[in-house]
Amino acid sequence: AVWSSSSAMAAIIGALNRAYDVREWRPWWKRRLLAIALTVALALFILISLTLVLVGPDAAAHVASWLHLRPVFVKLWAIARWPVMVAGVVLGVELIFHFAPSRRARWVWVTPGSLLATTLWIVVSFGFKLYVRHFADYTATYGAIGGAITTMLWFYVSSIAILIGAELNSVIEDAWRATDG
Repeated sequence: AVWSSSSAMAAIIGALNRAYDVREWRPWWKRRLLAIALTVALALFILISLTLVLVGPDAAAHVASWLHLRPVFVKLWAIARWPVMVAGVVLGVELIFHFAPSRRARWVWVTPGSLLATTLWIVVSFGFKLYVRHFADYTATYGAIGGAITTMLWFYVSSIAILIGAELNSVIEDAWRATDG
């Protein structure tokens, strides 16, 4: 699973190289190790995000009762868990934008491209959810493989959101270099 998922990340690395207009200079084994590392890092971000959504309210209630702050902490956590989750997604996208392309760049915590990619990803995911729920019935059309087709289509539209964010970063970097130098 990690190997095949890292193949998708390797494809994203190639696409980001094109988005940033850079040539690949790393050997194939370094690209593959980077793809595996980014895949594992993103899997951890997804696991943490899912934990925040699924287990977060119960964990917050337990911690709040332990600290004797139950009403305040539970309400605060209900509000704070979503921005924390979105910040994790932005950080994950930023990791991809920083490490995946074959270029040397200084670390920036948040770029306009990562914010745009995250926003587009959230909007596209909700839109795709509505589409699948109300208009498409992949299970009726494709049978048992319908779920896999739906997941692959969601990966595709998610990767488009990431590439649009990378293009924004690339355009901003090119404009910055043109005015600087």
